Amino acid sequence: MNLLFDEDTHLYSFESIKEKPLHSVSRILDAISNKYASNDDELLMRAAEYFNKHINSSKKPVKWKNEWTSPGDVFSTWKNTNKDAIERGNKVHKQKEQEDIEKYGNANVYIGTSKLIKTVEELRNLEPGVYTEMTVYNIPTWTIGTPDRITINENKTFYIKDYK
Repeated sequence: MNLLFDEDTHLYSFESIKEKPLHSVSRILDAISNKYASNDDELLMRAAEYFNKHINSSKKPVKWKNEWTSPGDVFSTWKNTNKDAIERGNKVHKQKEQEDIEKYGNANVYIGTSKLIKTVEELRNLEPGVYTEMTVYNIPTWTIGTPDRITINENKTFYIKDYK
């Protein structure tokens, strides 16, 4: 059964069942996470609320910056802080991922043009050890993901690690 990936929608599906996509675990977690603001308009609105609430307060929050003179200043600071945090997070993620691949090898190999992909149940058939960047799917939940590291124990239990 060939697995397809649509770059535009970031959805996986089986070639024979294209109308039933598999949902990535990252996308599911993203959908249920508690975001402070989901877009720039919402962030600007929250920045304005924060600025207006505290601008005339005698006790400013610890994170208040005295150079802020408008909600736009708060928005810009928050936007830049978020950008920096994402860049640092991506850098750390890439570094940890690379360390794992160097230490354990990369299970994300291709046989011909097909990537090595396992079901959750098939993980129990693997030899004990550490596998990196292996795509795993679960039909009962129609989920799929490529965790950074899967450790298969001697007793065939396993744990999955993904750097976030």
